[in-house]
Amino acid sequence: MLAFIPERMNYLDALVQREGRGPWWSKGCMGTGCLQLEAEYRCEDCFGGRLLCRSCILDRHRDEPLHLVQRWLDHHFQPCTLQSIDPGLRFQLGHAPGEDCDFRDPRKFVVLDNNTIHEVQVDFCGCLGAPPIRDQLVNIGWFPATVKEPETVATLSLLRRFHTLNLQGRVPAYDFYNALERAGRIEVPVLSGKYVPYEAPGNSVIRGVLGWFVIPNWNLLFGEICQLSVSGPAACSGTLKGSAKGQALFGGGVGGGRLR
Repeated sequence: MLAFIPERMNYLDALVQREGRGPWWSKGCMGTGCLQLEAEYRCEDCFGGRLLCRSCILDRHRDEPLHLVQRWLDHHFQPCTLQSIDPGLRFQLGHAPGEDCDFRDPRKFVVLDNNTIHEVQVDFCGCLGAPPIRDQLVNIGWFPATVKEPETVATLSLLRRFHTLNLQGRVPAYDFYNALERAGRIEVPVLSGKYVPYEAPGNSVIRGVLGWFVIPNWNLLFGEICQLSVSGPAACSGTLKGSAKGQALFGGGVGGGRLR
C-alpha cells in the first residue's frame, strides 16, 4: 500500500481523465472506417471505452442489448440506454444475427442483468415450427419469471451470481434487487404489479432463482416424498421443504437466509 502513495496523483489524473473523454476525443469517432468527427457515445461494457458516433454505437450493439452506454452531454458523461438512442431498436430472437423474421412476434421485456435492469424490445420468431417463447428466451440465457405470458426475465448469469452471493454472504433477494436498481445509474423500469405480483421488488429474482434451481434438482428435492410406486399419490402432498434434502438445500430461504 505504501508504494501507491508517491504515485497517488498520477493515478488520480488517470482516473479523472477516464471520467472525461480521454486523450482521443479530438480524433472523432473511433469506429472502424468511420470518418465522423462528432463522437459522443461510449460503452462501459465494451473493451477500451472508445468514443463512437451514433451510427457506430448502434451497429456495435445490434446483438448486445444489455450493455451500458454513456453520452457526452453538458461537459460530462451521462448514462443512457440504447433504446433512448434509437427508440425503434429491436432484437430478433430465433434467427441468425442480422436476419429478420417475416412472422415476428414483438414484445417488450424487463431484463434483470448483472449491470442493472433494462427494458428491451424483442421480436420472437413466429415461423412454422418455431420453438415456444420459453425456449427462445432460455436459448439466449434469459430465464422467465413466470410461466404464462412472461414480461420479466433474469439472465442466467445474474441468477448464478445471486445464488453465490446468497450462499456465501447471505445477501437477500430484496437487497440484491435494490443494488441492481442503483448499479446502472439510469432510470430503471418500474416493476409494478404487472411485472411483479404484490409489488414486491425482489419477487422476480426470487421466482427466477427458485425456478432455475428447482428444475434441475427436482428429483433431489422431491425424491423422498413422491415415490408413487411405494406410497401412492397421497405421498405427493409435500412442499419444497417437506423432505430432509429440501431442508438442507433451501435452509432459511432466499428472502432472508441462504439458498444452499
